Amino acid sequence: MGQGAWRDLAHGSSSTGYAKEEGRSHLEDQLDRPLDQPVEFLNSTGQASTRSSWKSKSNPKNIDGSWKATDPQAGLGWYNFNTETGEKLIGTCNLRRGISPLQAELEALIWAMQCMLRHKKLTIVFQTDCSDVVKMVSKPEEWPAFATLLEEFCRCWTEFTSFSIVHIPRTKNTKADKLSRSARVLPTDVFYVNSVSPAWISELV
Repeated sequence: MGQGAWRDLAHGSSSTGYAKEEGRSHLEDQLDRPLDQPVEFLNSTGQASTRSSWKSKSNPKNIDGSWKATDPQAGLGWYNFNTETGEKLIGTCNLRRGISPLQAELEALIWAMQCMLRHKKLTIVFQTDCSDVVKMVSKPEEWPAFATLLEEFCRCWTEFTSFSIVHIPRTKNTKADKLSRSARVLPTDVFYVNSVSPAWISELV
């Protein structure tokens, strides 16, 4: 998939996808503890993200990808709630299933980044329960099979003022997980970004 296709996804178009498979998971995802340190990136001005940015719990962006070998599509989901302002933003979509669970996890991150940029949210702390995603974006040269997606990731993160990503336990990522799973099992295409929960799932708790 080329970079143009990924830019189209931000506007509601689909692309191919990979994510963690329902019913089984990556070995590292079984660890019920986060990685010790987040991955932080230089912003477009060449300055490093501040350590305080990722430690702040007021405005995290949780992301998740849902993949099952027997389903024709994968689901992506992200959830953003600002505890200081009460502002909430939710995203969920489905797209053609790729060949690996990990791809959907990475695609969920990229789509969430694109949406945050479109909403002018430039100070970002993403939280994922897939530690491989953190490793991939930390050392993209070690994951050549994902080169096209990682190029799009790099294109996006340079547009943020402050960007970091951290691994969290799966038990702390239930809202994004629910959003991605619900999109995966829908029989029709969906692309949803709003401040309220989508009608096809119950209120996120």
